[in-house]
Amino acid sequence: MSRTSYSLLILDDEPIFRKTLRLHLENEYSYIYEAQNLAEARQVLSASHCDFILCDWKLKKESGLTLLQELKQKQHQSANKNQAQNEIQPEPSIIFMSAHASEEVALKAIELGAQDFIVKPFEISELKFRLKRLLESKELQQRLVQLEKANETHALEHCFEGIIGHSSQMQSLFKLIKRVAQTSSKLLIQGESGTGKELVAQAVHRYGQSAKTPFVAVNCAAIPEALIESELFGHIKGSFTHAHSDRIGLIEEANGGTFFLDEIGELPLNLQSKLLRLLQEGEIRRVGSNHPIPIDVRFIAATHKNLEQEIQAQRFREDLYYRLNVIPITVPPLRERTEDIPILFDHFLRQMSLRLNKTLPQISAEVLQALIEYDWPGNVRELQNCAEYSLILSSNQLIEISDIPERISQKIILQKNSLQNLTKNGHLSPDPQDLSIKKNTQILEKNLILKALQLSKGVKTQAAKSLEISTKTLLYKLRDYNVDPDQFS
Repeated sequence: MSRTSYSLLILDDEPIFRKTLRLHLENEYSYIYEAQNLAEARQVLSASHCDFILCDWKLKKESGLTLLQELKQKQHQSANKNQAQNEIQPEPSIIFMSAHASEEVALKAIELGAQDFIVKPFEISELKFRLKRLLESKELQQRLVQLEKANETHALEHCFEGIIGHSSQMQSLFKLIKRVAQTSSKLLIQGESGTGKELVAQAVHRYGQSAKTPFVAVNCAAIPEALIESELFGHIKGSFTHAHSDRIGLIEEANGGTFFLDEIGELPLNLQSKLLRLLQEGEIRRVGSNHPIPIDVRFIAATHKNLEQEIQAQRFREDLYYRLNVIPITVPPLRERTEDIPILFDHFLRQMSLRLNKTLPQISAEVLQALIEYDWPGNVRELQNCAEYSLILSSNQLIEISDIPERISQKIILQKNSLQNLTKNGHLSPDPQDLSIKKNTQILEKNLILKALQLSKGVKTQAAKSLEISTKTLLYKLRDYNVDPDQFS
C-alpha cells in the first residue's frame, strides 16, 4: 500500500502498542496521531480531521464506545448544519479494537458507527488489509459526494435535446445524433427496454432540418395485430367492418416529417412486406384502396431485439432489415454508464418534487452507492420510478437507504450487515474468558476466510489471493470449517 494523503488516529492506553502500530503504518499515512485516553482523542479531533480511527474498547476506566457515541452525535448535528449550507463533511472510518469484548459490545460498536471490529492480538497484515478496504470504500464515497455536488451543474451542461448524460458513451451518442440529424438517412436504434430509444429519435428530429415538421411515433407491440395495418396506413370507408369513414394513417400524418416505429421487431411479417414496399417506392395505399399516396417521411426504427437472430428465426425480413439499418445507433444500458446515475436521479427528483409540490431532498452517499452498484434491468425508466418511490416515501430532507426499493438497497444492506453476520458466524470467541490460543486462532482464521469470500463475492481464487494462501489450501479450510462459498456469490 503506497503512502496516502489520509490521517490516522490511534486511541489506545498501551504506549508500546501505539508505537508498534505507528512504526508499521507511518509510511502509509501522511499524519498519525496518538491518544491514550478520551481527553487526548477529543483534543486531536477538535484540532485536526482524522480520516481513520483505531479505537480500543478498554481505556483504563473509560470506554471507547463513549467516543463513538460522541462522534455519532456530532455527525448528526453537523449533517443538519451542512445540509443547510449545501456542504458535506467527510466522516472518519473507525476500526474498533478489543482483546476480550463480548458479541454485544462488538454489535454496539458497529451500531454506533464503527465500520469494522478486530480482535486483539492481531497480525499487522490483517489490520492493513482492513484499512485498505476502508480506504477503498472512503475513496468511493468521496467520488460519490463529488458527483452529487456536481449534479445540478452537470445536468445543465450535459443535457442534449432532453437526454441527460456526461459519460463518454453518451457524449459519443450526442455527437452521432448531431451528425445524422443533418441527413435524411434511415436509422435503426437498438438498445434494451427503458434506455430511451424514443428520446434519441426525438433528438434526431428536433436537431435536424425537420424540427418544425411532424414527429409521429408508434409502438408496434402496443397495437393489436388486427388493427395495426389500418393504424399505420389508414383506410377508406367500407373497407372492413366499422370502417364508417375514410381515415388517414399514422404514416400519412407524419408526411413531411419523421415517423418513428418503436419495437419494429414486433411488426407482423405481412406488414413488414408493405413497409418494405413503402421504403422502396415512397408511397402508401390505404386499406381498401388502390390509389397510391406519395409519402416524404424520414423513417427511424427502434428495437430491443437482436434483429439478426430474428432473421435467422424467419420472424423478420432480411431485406427490410438492411433497408432500415442504414445508420445503426446503439443506446447503452444504464449499468454501462453508471457515472450518469447520480445526475439522472437528481434530475428526476427535481421534476417530481415540483409536480408533487414537495421540498427537494438531499441524497445520502449510501443511497448513491446503492444506485450505482445496482444492475438496472429496467434502465432509465426503472431509475425514474425509483426516484418517484423515494421522494414519496422519504419523511425528511434526506433520502436514506430505507427510502429506496428493497431490490435496489438489498446489496448495500447486506454489506452493511456483513460485520454483524460475521460476528454471529464466529467473529469472536463464544467464551470471552477462553484463553485457548488454538481455539481463538481458528476463530480468527475462519473470520478472515469469511471476510475474504464476502469481498470476492465467493470467487475462491480471488479470496485465496487476498488471504495469501493457495487455492488448494483454501479449499481444505473451507471443508474443515464447513463453509459454503456459494452463499457469498
